[in-house]
Amino acid sequence: MRFGPARIWFRRLCFIFSCVAIIDLLMIWNSSLTDGLSPVEGWDEGVSRNVSDYVNELFKPRILPESFCQDEKILMVMVCSRPDGFEIRRAIRDTWGQKHTNASVFFLVGEVKSRRLQNKLEAESEEFADIIQERFVDTYNNLTLKSVHMLKVFKIYCADTYKYLMKVDDDLYFNLDATVTHLQHRPYQRNALIGRVRSQTAPYRGSSSKWYMPYKWYPDSIYPDFLCGPGYLMSADVVDKLFKCSLEVPLLHTEDVYLTGICSKYMGIKLTNNYRFTCNKNDSHVCLDSKAWTRHYYTAATIRETYFILKNNGCEKLKRYSVLMAWIFFLRHF
Repeated sequence: MRFGPARIWFRRLCFIFSCVAIIDLLMIWNSSLTDGLSPVEGWDEGVSRNVSDYVNELFKPRILPESFCQDEKILMVMVCSRPDGFEIRRAIRDTWGQKHTNASVFFLVGEVKSRRLQNKLEAESEEFADIIQERFVDTYNNLTLKSVHMLKVFKIYCADTYKYLMKVDDDLYFNLDATVTHLQHRPYQRNALIGRVRSQTAPYRGSSSKWYMPYKWYPDSIYPDFLCGPGYLMSADVVDKLFKCSLEVPLLHTEDVYLTGICSKYMGIKLTNNYRFTCNKNDSHVCLDSKAWTRHYYTAATIRETYFILKNNGCEKLKRYSVLMAWIFFLRHF
């Protein structure tokens, strides 16, 4: 028996739809198996996601500089740093993190297992008095706990002496001078949470991704708007609000989504998008975007290089050199 063209196409469409349905069912089945295991390192089944089990306002940090937050300044910069990041911390101290009359820079780290590494941290603290060591295990999937401890420290010690808190990752180049100048020339803004806004971002459901989000932890298909995690700015009153949220809303290991997305929405804080904050890696030369406040994925070497260019008027020199070379090319060929 022969089928007409319409019936042949109908059978083909039915076959395609059947294949798509089977694939969807397999993905759901695989997701359910994965979610049952919750393969987020450090946050397996049975591990509490109640922040109050890990953050206690009565416990002082293991390392806290003397006279911390006793001077009144406009901006506190808290660099979330790896415990073994000695080289990049020194690069930051030598460059954009130098002592500033209206800002302070401190490095936040967590607990370490190595006695040798702990001794080095304590020696570094003695030398520079800018290390804060809090009581949590310092791992990638504990970045949310790290930022919550940052909020706790600021809330307890700095809320009456600093107007703003800037959260910075240690692989970020931060234009501290430009940011402070901007804040000095504007009225103090309450309820401020400022950075590069990310919208319509879907959770990663693949368990191999470092941003993997189990469906049962966050079942919605889209995250609320949030700020890119490497660097964002908040007013002192927002610190208290985000910390309060963290004690009420179950923790998620994706720090930027949790604090600046879920908690900001929970506390009624409106995000402010500012294009001076960068999000993804930018391979363009610093002089093409010299007004940016943050540049991500930097090493100790590139931090030093960028600081040298900006501090020595390198962009203006490069511009004049480019104009000169353009004129030479023009005179030779025309």
